[in-house]
Amino acid sequence: MTEPVRITIPGKPLSVNAAKRAVIVRGRSMSLKSREARDFEARAQLAARKAMGRRPMLTGDLEIRVVAFWSRRGADSDACLKPTRDALEGIVYAKDSIIRSDHTDRQVDPENPRVEVCIYAYGHPPRDLCNAWEDAHEGTGTPRLLADLPHAGRAYLECEP
Repeated sequence: MTEPVRITIPGKPLSVNAAKRAVIVRGRSMSLKSREARDFEARAQLAARKAMGRRPMLTGDLEIRVVAFWSRRGADSDACLKPTRDALEGIVYAKDSIIRSDHTDRQVDPENPRVEVCIYAYGHPPRDLCNAWEDAHEGTGTPRLLADLPHAGRAYLECEP
């Protein structure tokens, strides 16, 4: 089985609502990719290339988990899912249609806005980052994010009592 791919996209997450902007060309309304969307896509693709290294693209059915760290409250938890999936297409996987399941969460980190992504074979979550998320949501406590742990190098969730 293929190792999971973990990607950290630095900077402000992109909301699907900010991904397009309306313009009028020759009297017709058109929708173009916003500057913010182009910037997010470039950051996501750079981070994905770094995470993938020399590995081939993932194939088969996949799951994706996305944690968006916004600088303030207010965004939907799934607001950045589509832009993130689209940005990783062609680098991590050929088409995002092979993603059978997606999971999103929203956190607030005004000091370090970012998007944390974990992609793995469908039905085979890794024990560290992604399983901690499941454990947190199935527990009786409130999910809490722990970031940049020395042993994992990534953020993960655990339940607070």
